[in-house]
Amino acid sequence: MGKKSTNYNDDDPVPAPSAAPTSVGLGSGKIVENIFKRADSPLEKTDFRLVVELMGFDTGDQRGGVDIVAVLDVSGSMGGKKLQKLKSSMKFLLKKLDPIDRLSIVTFSSDATRLCPLTGMTKNGQAKIEKLINELDARGGTNISSGLQTALSVLAQRRHSDGRTTAIMLMSDGQDRPSTVDVSSVAVYTFGLGNDHDSQLLQEIASKSDKGTYSIADVEGSNSASLNKHFHHVLRGSLVWLYKTWS
Repeated sequence: MGKKSTNYNDDDPVPAPSAAPTSVGLGSGKIVENIFKRADSPLEKTDFRLVVELMGFDTGDQRGGVDIVAVLDVSGSMGGKKLQKLKSSMKFLLKKLDPIDRLSIVTFSSDATRLCPLTGMTKNGQAKIEKLINELDARGGTNISSGLQTALSVLAQRRHSDGRTTAIMLMSDGQDRPSTVDVSSVAVYTFGLGNDHDSQLLQEIASKSDKGTYSIADVEGSNSASLNKHFHHVLRGSLVWLYKTWS
């Protein structure tokens, strides 16, 4: 891991998905239940809002899995709280993925480097990537285009791609010239870090991709968990789509 290469056909093998799953088993710890009771609740019919949050699918090999390339800005402008928020959010992402999902890390500053191949999110795979995340530091210039191009190469050169969906997650303060990379073939979810990020650039990248979205992460303010929330919504949408596809 960590060795720079232009040959990216070394992705981890994946379990073969079932062709026709008939049910979803929700295992222990997958459901969080919060019940609120009021003594003055009316007996007659009334509107009541019920919020159900799926924390994860215990679908085993019943879906094709997600291949995600996280493109992480480690340029000099990302130092301090921005980099710390990036690291904590990436660790959150690791916990949300299942063994059938795969994750690759691409960092960029003046140039881009693939830190690891698409790695299955087993406990061992998660531990390896967490170590890489902990070792990240910020220095150098900013070259978002190089990061995106490397991510596209990682996805294009996969040995195992059948029945899988793909996504790129770009985390940056967006302080760069406009990107000319064609991302129309993949969903690119962009996350702007800090109040000084270039929102126009990150919105443009997301809008030119295949159904990608742009989100803002509050690094300095009280809503410091916002990036984790955006990650959760992106992943939940991808996993629900996959389950419907294989059902």
